[in-house]
Amino acid sequence: VPRFPVQTLAEAGDSVECIDVGTESGLIAVGSVDGHVRVYDIRAGQLSTDALGGPVVELALGRDAQYYAAAVLPGTVRLVDLQGDGALSRLAEYSGADFADTHTGLAFADNEASILSGSVDGRVVRWEVLGEEPKVVYNATSAITCLKRHEATGSTLIGCIDGSLVKLPESESP
Repeated sequence: VPRFPVQTLAEAGDSVECIDVGTESGLIAVGSVDGHVRVYDIRAGQLSTDALGGPVVELALGRDAQYYAAAVLPGTVRLVDLQGDGALSRLAEYSGADFADTHTGLAFADNEASILSGSVDGRVVRWEVLGEEPKVVYNATSAITCLKRHEATGSTLIGCIDGSLVKLPESESP
């Protein structure tokens, strides 16, 4: 039996690279190669679009739906305010990870006080939201392809291009 979509969101001008869904807010954030992040509020029937200046390869929505972090090629993480007056409001910009046209994972940590990203050189990089200098919290043996954080348990999992899945030790898991 063929299945048909309930809804299609077709505003992206190029390949969709990443999606994050706010479990409490009902928001859907979509990052695209066209350099835009589109945030859909399905409940309210609204769409907001932010141009971030380069292909967006990873996204993480804040738990309270007030901001998101986006990984923009070639290696910038941007923290963007969703509660502004409609104008793009960049809260911060971070560098120090290399995404090199691939997915590396992006997540908030420490009750959203920091941002984690993988890097193609095998590093897990952490930025304090109120700081600027990156801190390397783990060095994997190969490029990182995904990173997931479970805030309730404090666990961080990374997947690597060599097929390994690593749970960071608590002493290294930010």
